[in-house]
Amino acid sequence: MNVTIRAKVSITNSLFNLYPSSFNEVIRRISTMLTFYALLSLFSALICVSVAVFIFFKNSSSTQNKVFSALCISFSYWAFLEFLVRQAETAERARMWLSLKSLWPFSLALLLHFVVVFTRSRLSKNRFFLFAFIYLPTIFLSVLSYNTYNTIPTKEFWGWSSNPERLGYNFLFYISATVATVCLILLLRFYKHCQDTCENKNTKLIFWAISFPVITGILSEFMFLGFSVKIPELVNISFAFIALVIGFAVNRRDLFNVSTGLAASTIVETMSEGILVVNSKLEIEVINPMLLQTLKRDRSDLINKHCGCVLDFLSDYSSVSEIPNKKCSDKKLHLLRNDGEKFPALLSWSTIYAKDGNIVGTVFIIRDITEIEIVRRSLLKAQEELEEKVEERTTELTESNKMLICEIEDKQRAERHLKAEQERLSVTLSSIHDGVIATNKEGKVMLLNDAAIKMTGVELENAWGQNLEDVYEVYDITNDQLKRHFPKPQKSKDEEPQPNCYQIYSKDGTKRLISEMCAPISDTSGHFNGNVIVFSDVTKRKKIEEELFRARKLESMSILASGIANEFSTIFSNIVTNLFLSKVGIDPSSETCRLITTAEKAAFKASGLIKQLQVFASNNTPLKEQGCIRDLIETSVGFYMNGLNSDYMLDFAEDLYEVEMDKGQIDQVLNNLIINADQAMAEGGTVRISAQNHDTAENPVLGLSEGHFVKISIKDSGKGIPGDTLTRVFDPYFTTRENGIGLGLTMAYATIRNHGGQINIESEPGKGSVFHIFLPAIKPQPQQEDIHNEDNDYQTKSA
Repeated sequence: MNVTIRAKVSITNSLFNLYPSSFNEVIRRISTMLTFYALLSLFSALICVSVAVFIFFKNSSSTQNKVFSALCISFSYWAFLEFLVRQAETAERARMWLSLKSLWPFSLALLLHFVVVFTRSRLSKNRFFLFAFIYLPTIFLSVLSYNTYNTIPTKEFWGWSSNPERLGYNFLFYISATVATVCLILLLRFYKHCQDTCENKNTKLIFWAISFPVITGILSEFMFLGFSVKIPELVNISFAFIALVIGFAVNRRDLFNVSTGLAASTIVETMSEGILVVNSKLEIEVINPMLLQTLKRDRSDLINKHCGCVLDFLSDYSSVSEIPNKKCSDKKLHLLRNDGEKFPALLSWSTIYAKDGNIVGTVFIIRDITEIEIVRRSLLKAQEELEEKVEERTTELTESNKMLICEIEDKQRAERHLKAEQERLSVTLSSIHDGVIATNKEGKVMLLNDAAIKMTGVELENAWGQNLEDVYEVYDITNDQLKRHFPKPQKSKDEEPQPNCYQIYSKDGTKRLISEMCAPISDTSGHFNGNVIVFSDVTKRKKIEEELFRARKLESMSILASGIANEFSTIFSNIVTNLFLSKVGIDPSSETCRLITTAEKAAFKASGLIKQLQVFASNNTPLKEQGCIRDLIETSVGFYMNGLNSDYMLDFAEDLYEVEMDKGQIDQVLNNLIINADQAMAEGGTVRISAQNHDTAENPVLGLSEGHFVKISIKDSGKGIPGDTLTRVFDPYFTTRENGIGLGLTMAYATIRNHGGQINIESEPGKGSVFHIFLPAIKPQPQQEDIHNEDNDYQTKSA
């Protein structure tokens, strides 16, 4: 190790004056020493990196190895920056490298973390402690270090050297000394309580390895400076010393690995039974804390004492070889505590043999069975008392048993009867088409029958125990506004439940009209136990009622219109005739002629309305003929859409059935529906007309019998029709337009009904409307294959 003494300038000058011829030699030697000191830092960095890699790959899954490898990397970082500082070309470059050394407090944090992990402190598993009390303060120390070392360095003969601010430097030094002292204290404490010899040797080695840089730091940074002596690179060499020593211990002594002795010591210390190990002379070598607690003694009172002080039956023996039994299990005896109290125990022992077969000691396992004996005596006493009570109760039970047998037989009969009733009720509920839901007092669903499951779309296992409103989603459609409905039972018991009509929403999106009744469930005492809701699907019935009502209304209106049309037709014919005769002999340019002409036009317009009434009331039987509906639709739509604001789009099935129809009447129906769709789109749009085959056996339609139909759909993208208006669109003389008459859709409805079909409408406000026309179709019969294909081919070729 080179020691350099910083001499005064005057002495240096005098030396140069005395030896002027050797000045160049001195400069050359200083340059050589500069390279040597810089290489010391570089060499220390390489050693630390090598040890870090070696330790990490020795056992990469160990936390100790990871932390120590990180510590060696931080040492290498520090030493390499020292090398860069020494070799810097300018003071500014050296200052830059010195500022990067401000991260050196992380080496202190890693050193403390390593010691905490090595000593297996409980704090090593507390991540909050590691971050808050070890690594978080390091950030503050790094900032302070940066401000301390961010000064202009001085040029020494070994290279650039830092010139830190003394107050911050002293504070950082004391912090470093404190951390090192804490590490040494943790190691000493662990060494004192550790009983494994190998573990103690490793702890001692790490203790001296950490002590070396602490001592060298105190000597080089304080004591030597007092004598103006400065030893460069000493701290870096001490870091390399730590890495080499611990790396040597890892390679030779399996440091950081769990030893067999440590595992055995840990097991003995944590066993719930007393362990006593003696040597061949029956002197106590090991005694675990559980046995000390049981005997109420201190370890110092028993170590190296004859085991007869614990096991009095061995007091007369002087060696293990004199004991008759070399192995024994669960020998019952009484031992003496330190306070003179005797307690029962179970003793087992086994002799320990060396590799050469000689006896080296015995291990005794002692189990305190005081509580077991207390429990055993309590059980014996309880057994005696129990036997007495059993004898007393046996007589009572014999008599009670006879009575109980009779009661059991009665109960079994009642249960069989109840089970039969339950099965009958279950079959009844499953058979009826009405939905039944039963709830408890809290409104939780307890029962659903098959019809209720179908209409709600919820399985019983998913609905059981759920709130009624989560399963039974019903809305009140009064005034055509959807309002959530919650079933309420009648207030009085004598009041008869009244069925009301609501709309139920299934979980699969299906909507149905239902009739609902709700009644309370009471027991024989009259206490309220829940509600039962009975509801039935009235969707088909409502539609049938609406169709019947519409048909009757049309029939009544037809009869009324027929009478009115006939009467007014005669009247308007006379009016038109008289008006025509009144213009004879009158100047055509006169005011009178003009007024008569105006009245004549009004009479003709009224006569046109009367003709429409006659057509509506005539109920003409259609003259059906078989034909292709596709051709009629293409011709009619192309003609009627010409000149309108809207576009149209056609979509037909390839194998569209033929239908029996009156082409004139169906053409008029298409005219009315296309004009209606165009008028619904005031700003223009697209009318979509499609036709496809429909089999009501597979897809039933309310009001149509099973068979084959052609379904014609005419859809617009207008504003839609409100709910209160939707049910009246086919009513005679009902219209929402200013100049409308209200007979177009009514006549279309009557025409389709006369053809044996049906017309429906679907509409939603804001999404447009669609009319569906169902006309009876004629399904083509598949052609029979010619069984004489070969003969026909031959005849064709001959021809």
